[in-house]
Amino acid sequence: MENKNNYLQLITALPTDKKPLYRATKRPKYTYLALLATALLCFVLGRDWIVWGIGIFLVAITAYSYFNVKESYAADIYSDFVVVYLEQEKDYCLIIKWDQILEWQVKPGNIGPDTVILRLDDESHVHIASYSAYGIMTQFNKKIRNKYYSDLPQGQKFRFRDLADMFKRKKEK
Repeated sequence: MENKNNYLQLITALPTDKKPLYRATKRPKYTYLALLATALLCFVLGRDWIVWGIGIFLVAITAYSYFNVKESYAADIYSDFVVVYLEQEKDYCLIIKWDQILEWQVKPGNIGPDTVILRLDDESHVHIASYSAYGIMTQFNKKIRNKYYSDLPQGQKFRFRDLADMFKRKKEK
């Protein structure tokens, strides 16, 4: 983000009397559930010790990453504003009011987290990377649905041909 001084604030100065409508985390909770479900299937359906070994390995990896990956927040969404937590500066956050957002869009992550991109009224951009971007999208649709921007032509359904055209345009840039 280019001009973040207009929105920068200490995390300790956030209002404590308000509760966020939604809190987006950076921890991949659904990935943990998928790994545990796969391990459960290995235990239930596995008749060989190799399949049981795979199940034990999946449980061990899930438990290790769950207990060793620190819970960190990407954003808090309030009724009046959005709080974006910074990765580089742990003590500071950005407070962005709803009317300061000109448009927003979502870039799905292929392997990593999805990214919600905000374009602000001073022409700067804020990126929110989160594994729980669906919750962010839900809240943004409630507050600023008319400011959503997509690479797809408006009023048309998704077609794979449009997706191919988007990739061609990105490669040309």
